[in-house]
Amino acid sequence: LSFSAVGLPPGLHIDSSSGETSGTPSAAGAFDVTFTARDANGITATAGAAWNVISGLSITTTSFRPLTAGAAASRPVTTSGGSGPYEWFIVVGAPPPGMIVSATDGTLLGVPGRAGSYQFTLRVQDIYHADAVQSLSLEVNPELTIDAANPPPVSAGRNVRHSFSSSGGTAPIQWNIASGALPAGVSLSPQ
Repeated sequence: LSFSAVGLPPGLHIDSSSGETSGTPSAAGAFDVTFTARDANGITATAGAAWNVISGLSITTTSFRPLTAGAAASRPVTTSGGSGPYEWFIVVGAPPPGMIVSATDGTLLGVPGRAGSYQFTLRVQDIYHADAVQSLSLEVNPELTIDAANPPPVSAGRNVRHSFSSSGGTAPIQWNIASGALPAGVSLSPQ
């Protein structure tokens, strides 16, 4: 018997004596392949097959925006290539206390409990057991606090200017009135 194939993905070849197809595909895509077997009498048989080559799996997220301790947060982790569904694992290190990595989509979510710098390595695996790893770091800023909440007394009818200050949190800090109201004629700048 001798074997041949037409339409193999680039990088693959067929052994004419065994019919074994091998190699490393160099391009992703769908390929319609026709296999032919020929016996010593010249009789042939053909069969068609659809061969799907999936692009290599990689984690494309390389960094995260900083988080603030005590504030609920979610940070997606994205991939390229492979074929879902995917499974996610932490292989080295750990995310901040109070945060987890979703086993189904890799999202980092929760309420970080402590400020600091956290390093960890994620691994994703697709349905065909192809995998990818990525080392990541995440900064968690201290909890946002207002340092001086009470402005000094002011006289009615006189111009007033007072700056509040804060510590912690993740810039830019936006100010607003949480409850109550400012005196008539006084406003709060959001910056």
